[in-house]
Amino acid sequence: MDNQKRVIATLLENNWYDDGLTAARQYKIITQDSYPLAGGTIKQGGKPRMKKCDWKVSVGKRTTYFYRREKGKPYYEWEGKGFPTKNIDDIIVFINKRKH
Repeated sequence: MDNQKRVIATLLENNWYDDGLTAARQYKIITQDSYPLAGGTIKQGGKPRMKKCDWKVSVGKRTTYFYRREKGKPYYEWEGKGFPTKNIDDIIVFINKRKH
């Protein structure tokens, strides 16, 4: 089982529930072979998202990010904490500190 699936399974075991996917976007980029025109396409977003009370978490292949929305504040001022997805033990400790 890969790290992303392990994190999602751990969240589900701890009463988090599915909240869809993060917004996905595709971009054209210039590559060495296509210069000066855009030739490559990259994708950003589309990560699984989970929710519990007022906390949300996006689970990517490399990064797992917990955040809490705060009304009246822009998203960059919300409380949040990121972890490498491979550090499942750190993620479990963070989840256990926030049991409701």
